[in-house]
This record gives sequence, structure tokens and C-alpha cells, in this order.
Amino acid sequence: MTETGNELSLVGCMKEIPDPRAPYNQKHKFLDIIIIAVTAILCGMDTWNEIEDWAYSKKNGWKHFWNFPAGFPPMTRSTGDSR
Repeated sequence: MTETGNELSLVGCMKEIPDPRAPYNQKHKFLDIIIIAVTAILCGMDTWNEIEDWAYSKKNGWKHFWNFPAGFPPMTRSTGDSR
């Protein structure tokens, strides 16, 4: 695990999670998706629809402290909209 000073870094731990997606499905960094999903869950979201709605409602705020080189990652593939 990654350490920052004497404390474990949550992001460092999440970096160790292997990406289960096929290479052709890796447009967005897996870590970006995990960070958004975990943060939404910590804020009380329970379903993928709630996570997606929450993530997009905070989209502009994310850009101030997290870099999304491939754009903001979609949380589901079912909607088809580009929000």
C-alpha cells in the first residue's frame, strides 16, 4: 500500500485495484471512475443512477481538483447522452 507520511493514502490504495476492463474499453482512467463512485457512495448514493446523477451534478467542481485527460467519464453506458 502507498503511504503518505505515516498515513495510508486512499488514492494510493485505489491505484492498486486492477482494471478488469478490456483494453478497448479503457478510454478513461479506472482510478477516475473509482474515485467518483466511492465519493458518491460516501455522500449517500446507493444506485448507479444516483451515482451518475450525483457525479454529473458535481462535474464542474471535479475539474477544479482532478484531471480528466479523456473528458469526464460516463458512469453508465445505458443513457447514451453526452452530458
